[in-house]
Amino acid sequence: METAARRDFFTHDFSHNYMRRLIAIIVFLLSIPALTPMSAGPAASPSSSMGPLRVHPGNPRYFMDGSGKPVYFTGSHTHINFKDWGYTDPPPIFDYTAYLAFLKQYNHNFIRLWTWDQTQWLRYSDSLQRDATVYLTPFPWLRVGPGTARDGKPKFDLNQFDQAYFNRLR
Repeated sequence: METAARRDFFTHDFSHNYMRRLIAIIVFLLSIPALTPMSAGPAASPSSSMGPLRVHPGNPRYFMDGSGKPVYFTGSHTHINFKDWGYTDPPPIFDYTAYLAFLKQYNHNFIRLWTWDQTQWLRYSDSLQRDATVYLTPFPWLRVGPGTARDGKPKFDLNQFDQAYFNRLR
């Protein structure tokens, strides 16, 4: 039986906090000139800044750059593009060089970053029809304790940031 507290956790805390984090990451990434979306068509210089995006007055499904030119977002994504993810601990490191080369090759101008809050989970019947533990890293905080977390590693110290996590955003 579902309790009101459990229902509130999943419908408010999780979705509200998740969306706030997702929006913050997207806003942060769009503020970096090298990642600012470019118009479809011939590739613009990655260092050129178009100014802030605005909703296009003729079609609110599109944005326009500072000059009024419509901007069309296009990209490819994978669910494992912000954190390392895998069946080993530690998981294999995501190949950003190959991922960004692929995006550039096809003139993509949009990246959607996926992240998770948990350090691991049990994945049931994946594409290889196996049940296995999935491990994720890095996280915003250092794992230096005191104490041991449920996964057997030191607890996160919420007063100490892990620079490796933030280096991913560069």
